[in-house]
Amino acid sequence: MRHRRQCLLGLDGLAWADFQSLLAHFPKSRKYFRALENIDFESNCFTTAQPVWAEILTGKPWYQNGCVGYAQPQTSLNKLVAFSEKNLSVEASLIRPKEGSKAIIINTPILVPDTATRIWLSDGSLPLNKLVSPRTLLETKPFSEYKPRPYVDIGSALVSTRESLENIINIEALRIEAALALLKTDWSTFICRFTAFDHLAHILGKDFLETNDLEIFPLLNSLMESLDEFFQYVLSLADVEIFILSAFSHQACRSTLNLNRVLQEAKFLSAKPSIFSEEEDTHRRAAVSLVRNVGSRKNLSSSYEGRIVTVQTVAASPVSGCVYINSKGKFADGLVEKTAYQETRAVVSSYLNNTLTRHYGARVTVRQNPVADLFDVALPEFVVRIDGVEFDNMYENGMRDYDLPRTTHCSKGFVLMPSAIAKSSKVEPWQIKDLMYAR
Repeated sequence: MRHRRQCLLGLDGLAWADFQSLLAHFPKSRKYFRALENIDFESNCFTTAQPVWAEILTGKPWYQNGCVGYAQPQTSLNKLVAFSEKNLSVEASLIRPKEGSKAIIINTPILVPDTATRIWLSDGSLPLNKLVSPRTLLETKPFSEYKPRPYVDIGSALVSTRESLENIINIEALRIEAALALLKTDWSTFICRFTAFDHLAHILGKDFLETNDLEIFPLLNSLMESLDEFFQYVLSLADVEIFILSAFSHQACRSTLNLNRVLQEAKFLSAKPSIFSEEEDTHRRAAVSLVRNVGSRKNLSSSYEGRIVTVQTVAASPVSGCVYINSKGKFADGLVEKTAYQETRAVVSSYLNNTLTRHYGARVTVRQNPVADLFDVALPEFVVRIDGVEFDNMYENGMRDYDLPRTTHCSKGFVLMPSAIAKSSKVEPWQIKDLMYAR
């Protein structure tokens, strides 16, 4: 008897109501979804892809697997490196390629090429010199044309929003074609993440699927037809355990927040002045606003990386939403001594809770790292989430309710799984792995 293969498909950026809107455009595959049960997916303190998918891939929460964002500080609050699978504290054990077959990995955060065990198509978030592995795939289409994401520069963003939207949809259509081709090969684990709907929500707003009068609707409808055919094929496979999830959804952005400025106001952080003049800063903000409107999330300004005066800093937020105590055990140029660590942690915790709650009320969650002593562990002591707020280390003023992105991520998503496995009304990212191998 052949072992059941494992298939995990991501539709990040969609709420359950959004997916139900999509189903209206899936006449071929709609009936197959009846065998799957919808469960609420709650990513808790994270709303960015890297830490949520790290929990999914490892089956361990963030404070055990070590991933809290796109990057992590190493040796200093001023030195960040992109986080990859190689930086995990535990194995990405969701991926279990069986002898004689490989895992298929498409557009999945933190994962890296491994020609011995994987066929890999990049998600574009890591500074690697390849987009496809093994390179022999580049000899044929669609792999020779594969691009993981729409790389939009300022110039093209200023010229045409429509062109950017078309680029997003065309890239996703090519990804669907590549995924369908690889589905028809020999594999034991298949992980593919579709991200066009996330990009489109950032540009068009969170309710764009509820309208059919968009200028790009014909192209979007073509994409949904391709996705319908993809789901029809994969859901009809008899020997596959299929999970479909959205790791986060969208909500209206009500304000942005620079956590480093919040820490500066209480003298917990000292930073060198921005390298930009007031006039340059004005131009920079205008440029970033325009780029945001076409979906690029690239930070074009001075982040706090390299600007923190570590010998005068008690705590800082080098990673979005994460606050680190600048301890001597954690960082080579740290300030806080071992004897003062716990007291410092308590004072910073109290300040964050009181200050943020005063401004944002019940929308604030300051999650304490459950590890009691992080003096010499390179993990954040606190992870902050505020509903409707996007963290942004770009603006010198700490809190801003103007010139906002259309949306920001929300920690609520959904997961569709076989009814026989669905035993609760809610799951967290780190629980997905065990559920997938439950039978």
